[in-house]
Amino acid sequence: MKHLINLAVVLIFLVGVVACDNSSHDKEIVVTELTIPIYFDNVVDNQVSIIRNKYEYESFFSDYDVDLPSIDFNHNTLIVVRGVTSRGIVENADKVIRCFWNDDTLNVSVNIPVDFTFSADAWCCVFLIDDKIRENQNVTLNVNEILI
Repeated sequence: MKHLINLAVVLIFLVGVVACDNSSHDKEIVVTELTIPIYFDNVVDNQVSIIRNKYEYESFFSDYDVDLPSIDFNHNTLIVVRGVTSRGIVENADKVIRCFWNDDTLNVSVNIPVDFTFSADAWCCVFLIDDKIRENQNVTLNVNEILI
């Protein structure tokens, strides 16, 4: 009888561990924004450009005369996003970039600080994520204009 009680306790514990598995919930990713002073004309507005390796990196930047930082593509992925706001961008405020996994989809969220002017301003974000994105994984983009 004691063995059955111990077995029941172990089974309840295992069910609790499986029920608390966060694999299907949001998993935040470390994001490092890079400062590369160019406006990319080879990027489509409001789409995510993903650079997974050194060859793609050199090819993507081949038309630009800029010093590129060294990137370890064994552990990182470079992402470039470009767009245009419906209002003026606040110059001294930082963009907020957040990336997280939800199941097998990478969610990229960019908050652009804007003011009350009605000028369409172009913006661009270049950032590293501390993760690898496979060729067949889904990526979604959500851009928010935050009125400051």
